Amino acid sequence: MHSFALQLNTNIVGLKLAAPLSLEGVAPGQSSTTRVPLQMEVPAPSTTPSPFLQIALKNNVKIHYFQDLLPFRFIFATDGELEKGQFLSVWKELPDECESSQSIEKVRTKDTQGIQQFLKQNNVFLIALRQLPDKNVMYMSAKIRGAPILVEITLPNDSAGCMIVTKTRTAPAAVITKNILAALLSAPN
Repeated sequence: MHSFALQLNTNIVGLKLAAPLSLEGVAPGQSSTTRVPLQMEVPAPSTTPSPFLQIALKNNVKIHYFQDLLPFRFIFATDGELEKGQFLSVWKELPDECESSQSIEKVRTKDTQGIQQFLKQNNVFLIALRQLPDKNVMYMSAKIRGAPILVEITLPNDSAGCMIVTKTRTAPAAVITKNILAALLSAPN
């Protein structure tokens, strides 16, 4: 097999090939290993964002299609947890134009502890939780490529959904974060 090419479909985190696939011919019964550099850009608006990375691999014989769930824990950095004072300071210093919001109609659970644990597995960390009579508000932090992202998740008691607000200096990080949180929070248990 020879003449290999790789293509990624549009996805919710904006993963794209940073360079074409570099793979020489492979003889029957043999294997070959290569690396494909990826980059993240602002994803194109999509009416049905999917948490899957859809891939097409073409060669001189056939086109192979496959998909895999995006590993969100690798999108967010492991050092994304901010101290409470640092979170408050950054939240206050960022202007309103750095804020973006998104509504989710139905979340997988309204259990704040369950949400906290699930998001922590994906490197989104709880800073504080405010339990009010009519809603719970979770303040969280994450990082993408060193850029801190501040997150506010409001869970009204009288709704199956929630509201996500992100604050960050980089618009691409805000869009990617909202897309990932929407996928994670609305995914089935």
